[in-house]
Amino acid sequence: MIEFDDLIAQARININDARNLLNSTDDILNTIIGTVIPPVIPVGTRPAFHVRRVDTTQTLSFNRWEKVIWQKILIDTGCFNLANSRYIPNVPGNYFVSSIIEIKNATGDVGLGRGIAIYKNGTMYESEFVLSTSPSILGHSVQVSSIIPMNGTTDYLEVCAYSDSKLSPTIEWDSWFCGFLV
Repeated sequence: MIEFDDLIAQARININDARNLLNSTDDILNTIIGTVIPPVIPVGTRPAFHVRRVDTTQTLSFNRWEKVIWQKILIDTGCFNLANSRYIPNVPGNYFVSSIIEIKNATGDVGLGRGIAIYKNGTMYESEFVLSTSPSILGHSVQVSSIIPMNGTTDYLEVCAYSDSKLSPTIEWDSWFCGFLV
């Protein structure tokens, strides 16, 4: 007859064997893949942010891409720098990012191009552009989205806006920028 202490001892051996098997499997996979497998990050703790403009407009210069200045953080896991309107993630991986800006122009300004771009490390990464041909349309929402690889240390993201209006186009208060690790 098997004693209770013998069952516990056998269970401990089985648990240790399972741990050793898992560790050796990880070693084999790391050797095959050639890299360390990144840890799984629980959904509730994934890096994420959501910022917006809230109460004033931002005037754009004629025919030039300019950084959008964000005014309020709605969601942030600690990586959005409001002072310089940059997202600098501290976890490497692919990030889904999206932004919508409302660019408003003066009455009667026609043939206007409006654009939005996500810049990575100061270089345009993804952009969208619209053209208005009606003087009755004062504003346009422009949206851009992308999945962008980030290194988790020095890479950063910014949003820039463009208008070819000479009549003081503005970025309105209902514009936003958000993203998260996928």
